[in-house]
Amino acid sequence: MILANQLIYRYLTQNEFKAINNLIQSAGGGSQTYIDLPKSDISDADLTSFFGPGTPVQYGFSWTIDVFSLSLGRNAQSVTVKGRRNTTNSIREQNGTNRIEILKSSVSGFPSSTYDDVNDPICLFILKEVTGAFWAGWFSKSDCQPGWYIPLELIPVLARKAGNCGYINLSQPVTIDITDFRWPFRFSVNNPVLSLPTVQQQPLSIKHIIDAINSTGLIYDDTIIKRLCFSLLSKRFVILSGLAGSGKTQLALALAHSLCENLAEQMCFVPVGADWTNREPLLGYPNALKGDEYVRPENGVLDLLIRAQKPENKEKPFFLILDEMNLSVVERYFADFLSAMEAKNEPIHLWTKDKDGVPCSVILGSNVFIIGTINVDETTYMFSPKVLDRANVIEFKISASEMDTFLQTNPSADVSKADAKAAAYAEDFVAPHNPAPNPGINGTLNMFFEELKKANAEFGYRSAHEISKFIGIALANDDTATPLNMNQAVDAAIVQKLLPKLHGSKKKLTPVLKEMWGFCFDTPASGGSIVALEDATNADSSNAKYPLSADKILRMYNWVCDNGFASFSEA
Repeated sequence: MILANQLIYRYLTQNEFKAINNLIQSAGGGSQTYIDLPKSDISDADLTSFFGPGTPVQYGFSWTIDVFSLSLGRNAQSVTVKGRRNTTNSIREQNGTNRIEILKSSVSGFPSSTYDDVNDPICLFILKEVTGAFWAGWFSKSDCQPGWYIPLELIPVLARKAGNCGYINLSQPVTIDITDFRWPFRFSVNNPVLSLPTVQQQPLSIKHIIDAINSTGLIYDDTIIKRLCFSLLSKRFVILSGLAGSGKTQLALALAHSLCENLAEQMCFVPVGADWTNREPLLGYPNALKGDEYVRPENGVLDLLIRAQKPENKEKPFFLILDEMNLSVVERYFADFLSAMEAKNEPIHLWTKDKDGVPCSVILGSNVFIIGTINVDETTYMFSPKVLDRANVIEFKISASEMDTFLQTNPSADVSKADAKAAAYAEDFVAPHNPAPNPGINGTLNMFFEELKKANAEFGYRSAHEISKFIGIALANDDTATPLNMNQAVDAAIVQKLLPKLHGSKKKLTPVLKEMWGFCFDTPASGGSIVALEDATNADSSNAKYPLSADKILRMYNWVCDNGFASFSEA
């Protein structure tokens, strides 16, 4: 059984039936090989919501996905849906060996010679599982029996007229029996459609988490999503920094939406106020006038922590998202959290009673993930080493190509489209990940330690351990088509854990930045040399062994030369 929450469907026309069965030739002499999806019924935006971002082509976009056939098990086929005209997308190559397996006569009894498109039209459908997997099936009008029940939202699928098609995004997933290819209408009074089982848990899949986030219409490089996931797996506190409006908050929300079964219970989004001077906005306080009353914060943070520590919730992820985290001094209002991160299972004391649902203390459990977003301007505060040492800092930038894609597509983003799509991987996301140490990184870390020490920005045992853990998790858990390699994982760790604490004057930073610039490149061949930092360009940093770190070092160097002072967040 699976849970599905989206589908597209198409009632085949007579010409489409004949074409995919090689019964006609097109006017140009070649076989028609496609099934049309008119954009008036299923728009490009609908297909983007369904399949994820597409690749721009002459007539819109192209999507290539892996599709499983209902009742045939998990033997996926690559299927392409592509803009054929300004008014039409089409499912390509459906009359030969690439044909969706379930549409083959020998497999499912799909008609191959005659087709009554008036009295008994055939409907092809593709379902989308909440985990992001796609499943294909078909049925004919004669398959629909009296007494079957379906959700009201699926009524349009019963159009039963050749040429009809559409896209449906269900408000609540439905349970699907993947052993029956003619699924949609075999519900009965004794088999309620919306009686949902708990999401069946599966081993962690970063690929499916990325797919869930991409389904929202947000534009992110896969590497940014990977870095966020691997950072949270290695340490439950991440800071997202960078350009205002670059998608920091939306990424945090999209990740929470994708992993939580019950968003209202498992996520708390809190805009940080500019007047926070203590822990009360997050944890509340005992009422000094009424000794037996505890005033809970209205934002729900305390309630989130209380729910997270319940035994039945230990394997569920809970997300605390602090927006504009540095509008107030973090060390003041967040001190209890910073201490609790390092003192495992040590409680945060609230008061001396246990009353009205407020315990004496709460624990910042390993199932609580904290993501803070920051901007840097004249209205915000800088972080102390105490904060930076406990977090991975991921910087957001927008490349020219990403901006060009955005301007061309002008996508409509909706984080709710990711709801529970990766919930099947939630338990493994919460579970401890303890990879074996990798001695191969020791030399690199020692080099950076020596140079950072000259600027009083060296790291301690905690950071060294967390860097090693991040790299091990990244190398062991990246199941995407282009997994991070060792250099990419080390590069991400350097720019997230080591460079954020670096700040100072031109005199202090220049020699350190120059030395670390050299660390970002392989030793040149005999007779070659590394481009000096003062002569470097963006092209030089992109060719580095550690391009993210080299790019940041170059920007910090240019900033300190121009302004006399630089920090990680300002450059």
